[in-house]
Amino acid sequence: IPAMSTCASSPTLPMIGGDFMFANFPGDNVQATVSAEWAHQQGHESAYIIYSPDSQYTTMPLYFADVFEALGGEMLGQDTHSIGQQDFSAIATRISALDPQPDVIMTSSYEPDFPSMLKALRAAGVTAQVIGSDGIDSPTTFSLGDAGEGVVFTTAGHATEGSPLAEFNAKYEAATGNPSETVFNAVGYDLVTVVAEAVKAASGSTDPVAIRDALAELENVRGATSLITYKGTNGMPVREVTLIRVTEGERELIGQPSPTAELIPAPRMQ
Repeated sequence: IPAMSTCASSPTLPMIGGDFMFANFPGDNVQATVSAEWAHQQGHESAYIIYSPDSQYTTMPLYFADVFEALGGEMLGQDTHSIGQQDFSAIATRISALDPQPDVIMTSSYEPDFPSMLKALRAAGVTAQVIGSDGIDSPTTFSLGDAGEGVVFTTAGHATEGSPLAEFNAKYEAATGNPSETVFNAVGYDLVTVVAEAVKAASGSTDPVAIRDALAELENVRGATSLITYKGTNGMPVREVTLIRVTEGERELIGQPSPTAELIPAPRMQ
């Protein structure tokens, strides 16, 4: 029976789940490649990563480090933390003591860890560019005030005027009475769209194997967030990655680049 995850992003997911496992979100190694390439293009030459070994997702910075070094950047160090940790003062103190300071700090931590980490870094005088991932695409990130200003993160999409995502958001608000405050609403819609397209491609069949085989051959399915392709993959989709900067508490679109294929690291089993 084919199984699909709305927003799991570990590229190891199909390796663990087998041929009937599919994801619907940009892989961790793909997101990390996009953010590392962006950091390099901005002229950042040194980086520091903070990650948690507690889950596959929170080890995304290891992929970032691989790509950043492949591009000629220097890794100045790394720290680990536990999921749910609230005190990041020791990590912030270690980074603030570095001379020179890193140009970039990359993490894939999310609430409640990320806000605490970010506030600790800024309180310690660390001014490095902070790069996060889709886990912080939430209203909390945009309510952090000065601490959150300038944070850049990868996510699954951004609504520009006339885009499919803007159209989805308008329909979402009309149906629910509330604006969509996160891209994950549209990502869920896209998963249903992908399943529907697979059923159509299987001539309307509800046979699990027929649907699985159709999923594996889908190309350029038009979702609200991106064109989505599974053909030629191992169950992780080929799709856009969006880069967002927090600017005065609002989303600023930096770009929606495709990663350089040869730079994408192989999936890393925890």
